[in-house]
Amino acid sequence: MFIANQYVWRSLSRGAQGTFQKISPDLTKADKAKIALSRKTNLQWATIYSFAESPKKAGLYWAGTDDGNVQVSTDFGATWTNITNQFYDAAGKTKPGVKGT
Repeated sequence: MFIANQYVWRSLSRGAQGTFQKISPDLTKADKAKIALSRKTNLQWATIYSFAESPKKAGLYWAGTDDGNVQVSTDFGATWTNITNQFYDAAGKTKPGVKGT
């Protein structure tokens, strides 16, 4: 079982109390100014909004954050790679040739 906030947590015991382990660093951009603003409002920031494990390859995890990061782990969460720059430039615009745009 997995849960996510800015980290990914995994339980190998179906979520039994005390069994969740953090398997990622902070996968968000962790913009301190936006986090401070979110604490004053109802808005969330620096949160993993989408997480999935591959149905075809065990240990292949994908995480998408509300602040624009796309991260992937191919080794059960031991290491994570930010692949956002493969799809978007520094200004947040979709790179030419990216499908679905």
